[in-house]
Amino acid sequence: MMKEYRTIHEVSGPLMVVDHVEGVTYDELAEIQLHSGEVRRCKVLEVNGDRAVVQLFDSSAGINLRDATIRFLGHPLQLGVSADMLGRVFNGMGEPIDGGPALLAEKYRDINGLPMNPAARDYPNEFIQTGISTIDGLNTLVRGQKLPIFSCSGLPHANLAAQIARQARVLDDSSNFAVVFAAIGITFEESNFFVEEFRRTSSVLYDDWDNFCITLGWDRIIISGVVRPENEKFLGMRVTEAAEKFGFEDAAALAAYLMHSEDGKTAIINMSMSQDDIDTVARLPWSNVISDAIYAKTDTPHPRMFGAFPKVLREYVAERGIYTMQEAIRRMTSQPAVRMGLVGRGSLQKGNYADILVFDPKKFTDHATFTNPAQKATGLDWCIVNGQVAIDHDRRTTTGAGMVLTV
Repeated sequence: MMKEYRTIHEVSGPLMVVDHVEGVTYDELAEIQLHSGEVRRCKVLEVNGDRAVVQLFDSSAGINLRDATIRFLGHPLQLGVSADMLGRVFNGMGEPIDGGPALLAEKYRDINGLPMNPAARDYPNEFIQTGISTIDGLNTLVRGQKLPIFSCSGLPHANLAAQIARQARVLDDSSNFAVVFAAIGITFEESNFFVEEFRRTSSVLYDDWDNFCITLGWDRIIISGVVRPENEKFLGMRVTEAAEKFGFEDAAALAAYLMHSEDGKTAIINMSMSQDDIDTVARLPWSNVISDAIYAKTDTPHPRMFGAFPKVLREYVAERGIYTMQEAIRRMTSQPAVRMGLVGRGSLQKGNYADILVFDPKKFTDHATFTNPAQKATGLDWCIVNGQVAIDHDRRTTTGAGMVLTV
C-alpha cells in the first residue's frame, strides 16, 4: 500500500530531506503534492535508516514544509513506450510536447536499463547508411555502434547530427529500424532547431497526413459521435471545453481517453473552413449544392445533415445575395443531376419523375447549429417524392415512395 508522508524535514535547493520513511529504496521515484494540488516529481538519492534524501526534478520554490506531502511510487523512473512514439516529440520526463495526444503506453521501461557484462560480441553485419560519405566510406557505422562526433563553437555540429538522424537507415528492409533522437544540456535555440528541422522533413515524408490538433487546435474540433453510452456527455462539445468541464488534465488527455475507450470510433467535426474560400468556390459555375452529410446514429451530427439546403436559400440567397433563387435551385437540382447522370431527375419536365418541393421562400428556413444540430428545417409546405406526398406542412406522411439511386 502506497503511503503519504507529511514529514518533509528540510529543503535546500533541489534537495529535500524526508523523515520516518519505510521501505524506500535508492533511485525510487516520488511525487510531492503541494497545498495547491500541484504535483512535482523527485527521486531518492540516499537512504539512511528512516531518513531519505530526494532530488527534485523541478524547482523547490513554493514548497511549504507543513502542508506538502510526499509519496514514494515503489519503482524508479519509467518511460511508457509504444509504436505510437514514432514521429512524436517528448520532454525529458517522456511527456509529449508537440501538441499531440498523450501516449497510450503498451509497456513501461526502466530508464536506467539493465547492467551488461558481455562475454562475447556478435560480428557486426547490419550496416547503417547515413548518407554522409566520410562516415559511410571511412568510418562505417553498424547497428549497436557508437559514433562520437567532436566539435567546437562555430562548427555545424547540430546540422550534422540532424542530418544523420534524418537520413540514417538500415539497408536490410527485413528488420525494423527507427531513430530515437535525444539531446542533453543543449540550449533552447538548439532544441528548437532540432524540433523544427525534424518537423519540416517529416512533413515532406508524410505530406499526405493531416494532424488537426496541430493545424487547427483542440478548440476547433467538436466531438460529434461516440459508441459507448458513458461518453455521450461529451457530444456537441469542443475538445478543450469537454476536457475542462470533466476534469481531464488537458485536451490531449481527453482525446487519448476517447481513442482508447471508443476503439478509434469517435466522430468529430473539424472547424477548418474559411468563409472566404467557401464563397469563392460557391461562385464557380460548376459548383453544386449538396448536403455531404453522414447519416450516423447520433444526436450531434454535422448541422448540414438537417439544414444544408434551407441554409443556402436563407444565407446565400436572401441574406448575402451570392445566388439568385433560380441559380441556387439549379445548383441543387438539374445541374448535379446532369453531372451524376441521373436520367429523369432534377427538372420539371413531362415524363420526368415528380420530385417537387413547394415552399414560401420567406418562411422556409434552417435551425440546425453546431451546438444543437439535430433540428429540422421548417416552412416546407409539401415534399413530393416520385409523385407522392412525403411531407405535408412540415409533417412526415406514411408514404414511402423514395428509392436508392445509383450512378
